Amino acid sequence: NMKNIILSSGYETSDWETFLSCWIDRYTGPVNDKTRTIVFGHTTTAKTPPDLEKAERTLGFALPRSLRDFLEVYNPDLDWLDERIARRESFMLPAGRLELLSRIDPYTLSIWTEEESEAEDDEYFVYGKGQDNCVFRSEYFPNLVFLGKTSLNDFVLLNPLVSTEDGEMEVVLHSSFSIFRTLSFATMMRSLYCYECEKVTSYPPYSEGFLNLGCGKLIVSKL
Repeated sequence: NMKNIILSSGYETSDWETFLSCWIDRYTGPVNDKTRTIVFGHTTTAKTPPDLEKAERTLGFALPRSLRDFLEVYNPDLDWLDERIARRESFMLPAGRLELLSRIDPYTLSIWTEEESEAEDDEYFVYGKGQDNCVFRSEYFPNLVFLGKTSLNDFVLLNPLVSTEDGEMEVVLHSSFSIFRTLSFATMMRSLYCYECEKVTSYPPYSEGFLNLGCGKLIVSKL
């Protein structure tokens, strides 16, 4: 069942082109190899423009605005992307590759759903540094859309069953040790930017002030 929550993501249309270019420029990860950033595909040359309407028909619902804005400018060459996936490197999927996790990786999904997990609304709908990084609801797993993977091989997922009052949808970073949730794709990407490019001592969530460091201030959103 879809849950519309009385919270605003605070997302405002932003300059994703500048944000992604800034992200790659600031990346200082292993051996300063900028090809290792999760958004490096932004610099490759796509053969066809993104077909967002086709992606929405495939998924059966309209994509939230911050994800649409990102996909308008993130459209990597598919040969490059396939090589990236084969090497188990970080990547984000373009619009034409978005699909339910249950169809792309049913094995992983089966492991995640082995144990039932529930949470009351007052426990679940907490975002930012106050959220419990073990909280999720089993009922949401079958509907998760696979968006990409981080350098730690963690899943970036869209949860269309939780939407905000301004039309954004919950985005989940599912790792082997935690589940981090945001009110929008925009905030998730700001968090991943901070993890890759700013001086951090832990995985997200981060404070709102920290999300505004460096390139993070180019994207407008709340926690």
